[in-house]
Amino acid sequence: MRKLTYLLTTILLTSCFKSQDVGIKSDAQYELEKITIPENFDFNTSTTVSIDLQIPEAYRKATISFMDKSTLEGGVKIGTGSFDSEGHLHTTLTVPETWTSIYLESNYLGVPSFYLPVMGDEVELDYQDVFDQKVSVAQREQISTKSLNSSSNKRIASAVIHYLADNVDSNGVPDNLEPVNDTFDGDFIGDVNASFPESRPVPTYNPEYIADGNETDIVLNDDAEVFITYVAEGAGYKNVLGFYKYRVGFAPQTAAEIDTIFVAFPNISNAGAGGNLIPGNKVKLGEFEAGTAIGWVLLQNAWKGSNGISTSANRFYSEPSFNPEDSKNQHNVLLKDTQREIVLLGFEDLHREDRNQNPNRYGSDEDFNDAIFYVTATPGDAINTTNIRTITTSAPDTDEDGVDDNQDEYPNDPNKAFNNYFPSSSGYSSIAFEDLWPNKGDYDFNDVVVNYNVNLITNAENKVVELDMKILTRETVAGFENGLGLMFNFEPSKISSVTGMNYTKGLITNEANGCESQQQNAVVIFYDNAHDNLEQELDIHFEFSQPIEPELLGIAPFNTFVFANGVRGKEIHLPNELPTDLADESLFGNSDDNSSVGANNYYKTSENLPWAINISREYAIPKENVEISTAYKKFLQWVSSNGSSFPDWYEDKEGYRDASKLKLEN
Repeated sequence: MRKLTYLLTTILLTSCFKSQDVGIKSDAQYELEKITIPENFDFNTSTTVSIDLQIPEAYRKATISFMDKSTLEGGVKIGTGSFDSEGHLHTTLTVPETWTSIYLESNYLGVPSFYLPVMGDEVELDYQDVFDQKVSVAQREQISTKSLNSSSNKRIASAVIHYLADNVDSNGVPDNLEPVNDTFDGDFIGDVNASFPESRPVPTYNPEYIADGNETDIVLNDDAEVFITYVAEGAGYKNVLGFYKYRVGFAPQTAAEIDTIFVAFPNISNAGAGGNLIPGNKVKLGEFEAGTAIGWVLLQNAWKGSNGISTSANRFYSEPSFNPEDSKNQHNVLLKDTQREIVLLGFEDLHREDRNQNPNRYGSDEDFNDAIFYVTATPGDAINTTNIRTITTSAPDTDEDGVDDNQDEYPNDPNKAFNNYFPSSSGYSSIAFEDLWPNKGDYDFNDVVVNYNVNLITNAENKVVELDMKILTRETVAGFENGLGLMFNFEPSKISSVTGMNYTKGLITNEANGCESQQQNAVVIFYDNAHDNLEQELDIHFEFSQPIEPELLGIAPFNTFVFANGVRGKEIHLPNELPTDLADESLFGNSDDNSSVGANNYYKTSENLPWAINISREYAIPKENVEISTAYKKFLQWVSSNGSSFPDWYEDKEGYRDASKLKLEN
């Protein structure tokens, strides 16, 4: 097993598909018979990746979603997992062979999201190394704030921009960070997530946060040093946090009356996510007299690297009347934590009424957690908290399974927590068969074509408790009345029930749990005649007796097979998949089949050609008697290269297909 360990990498790797010459045989009828096929090639466009993650104690209530790209980029989620009490997450994912990376996304505040390269079948990551990343200022381009402060006399409205730091690096990290970061424990991070849960609109879930009369600025009762500590960000922008100050009773009445905006954090972006901030980074705002008030301003996506701050960026103030919306104009929330002597500051970084005013037209989710900080003062009670609401100290977990409701896809069921789809929540993959086994077919792979969608439903321990399979038979052009089923490599007793099958020929005998009789392994027959199920989606639902590890199931669609023309023993599987106990072993090694029972070598010809292929996406079906390699122009290169060239041969890309040889309805 190849094993790659990634302790700290956020580089998205891309792969190059390179074509290679195909060795030609002269005495062959079909193009596939003219090439040399590697003996171990399995004609599968999917693979499994084992994921092992470790996370520090403070973030052990986090969940991680596994995606092809971020939600903001329109990514597809294929699974979700949670950490155990030791901070370990283990799961196994089925992914297309084309994936060179997996995007790890978390909606738990404080946990960074990034791409994890996939170059083997096992990947490890320790989040502690991500949190510890601190690139030396000397390694980054240095930008003098003196030049930025005076550059073109930059102003926002009438306010002068003034950086607190003498220098910032190209990632927007200031050089005036306190020498020792603040540290967080799990209780604190839990409280932050309970107070500002991701994708939970404040007007709906915590309307008291934005009620009239709440304070949105920091007001000092005593002379004090004031500090601000970075906690988390949940944004896709490179936002800037600034502040302005005024005497209580003399607040500016318009944004134009603010004379100076002091920049505390030039780029509120995590390490590896557009910046280099580390949770716990802390900046001293200054020493202030009693009766001073500190107002806030967030500059939307305003950090421009060596060019400093964009003065044309949207800006959102702690004074709602300064903001651009007509009514939904509050953009920050203050929450007090009297025990810790801190005040949480949460910002919403999107125009709340008109998405067209936001870069990329992102709509506001109104959760006010796009930038999270806390403010402290010395002395600790110098901040007036009279009109500041109290933090929320526990997130709801209705089913008490250890997964907070806003991260639990089954918040009312303690036995279920997450959906894990392949290929996606709504898409299909396909499996295609030639049904003349043990004789060769015509390699059009259209005798039986089945779309499938798989959902592994897991519990809080990332073990599978239920399995949903959607089965849609799209083609059965052959005259045979073929059946369809699957086999798992474990005993039938592990399945408590399976439902959704459709039998019309009376060929199948099942046990009480829905598994086929006379089988040592769990075998489920979906139907016994493809013609009676054409274009009818079956919802096959499995319930397991005990939660099982996902790797025990294997690669979706698992060991799916057909049996030909009503003959139960005439099974046709993907290459090298095991037959069931009811398969007719006398057929192995006959005609064109080169199976070797003793060597566990099944369902291939002597040239290593298969009778079935698995395609990670929905398959455009070749016309009758059209060899697959003439309809899909990169198929031969994929096969002869052992899958390394053109693993995306089935995609609808320029030069990949001959549309005239594919069925028009596809």
